[in-house]
Amino acid sequence: MTTASATTAPAPSAAAVEVIAHPAGYRRAVRSEWIKARSLRSTWILVAFALAAFVGVPTLVVANASDVGSSSSAEVMGVLYFGLDFVLLLVAVLGALLTTSEFTTGMARNTFTATPGRGTVLAAKATIAGLFALAIGIVGLATAWAVNAGGLADLGVSIDLGDTATMRALLVNQLSIVVFAMLAVALGVLLRSSVGAIFTIVAMQLILPGVLAIVPNTIANWVGAVLPSAAASAAVATEPLAAGQIGLDSGWGLVVLLAWAVVPMAGALVSLRARDI
Repeated sequence: MTTASATTAPAPSAAAVEVIAHPAGYRRAVRSEWIKARSLRSTWILVAFALAAFVGVPTLVVANASDVGSSSSAEVMGVLYFGLDFVLLLVAVLGALLTTSEFTTGMARNTFTATPGRGTVLAAKATIAGLFALAIGIVGLATAWAVNAGGLADLGVSIDLGDTATMRALLVNQLSIVVFAMLAVALGVLLRSSVGAIFTIVAMQLILPGVLAIVPNTIANWVGAVLPSAAASAAVATEPLAAGQIGLDSGWGLVVLLAWAVVPMAGALVSLRARDI
């Protein structure tokens, strides 16, 4: 009687686990910031209020206007931006909250652990804030134009996009919305406080222009002339400055407006790299 001996095959060795490390680059940082931004209820509330102001204010103006005279196409385009001050403040609040919320909750440590590049994180936050601002500007203008087209026609005026001054007014006003978003992001990084960033922009937009304009001091008047709102107004101006008038011409107005985005962002980058978190 033969006994069959069972041969037990040796257990296979555990396969080595291959870990694929994805570089924490700009695209992944932008995707992460987008997920965080869209998950916040405050983001969509602010977007809704900004669009409501963008459309609602010019609609009220057009509905209650009886005559606008012989307004040029650029001036009629300006009517559609009558709610711009409110839009700029709401966009600034949005940009500040998208930046400062992580410093307030301590989530910034996780963000910088996942993406060590401080410049990459700042660029991603600025990109998301800028895209929200751009979307608000485009959707708001298109909606305001569509809603008020009939009312403007009844008043005997229209908008000609082939007019150079009209296109300048459109582009500069849209640019100013993005600039305020960038400024808010930079202030959020520099101050690490949503209240501080928002108050600073409110002061720059609503308080300082009027105060500095009436101060009998040339330096104060020049400071008021280079604030973001004043620079944007100068950039769309079609008439030259009067002799002795303090202010920027259209070219310098555009340069200063862009500087309000570039210079604070550069300062924010230096600050971000200098601090531990």
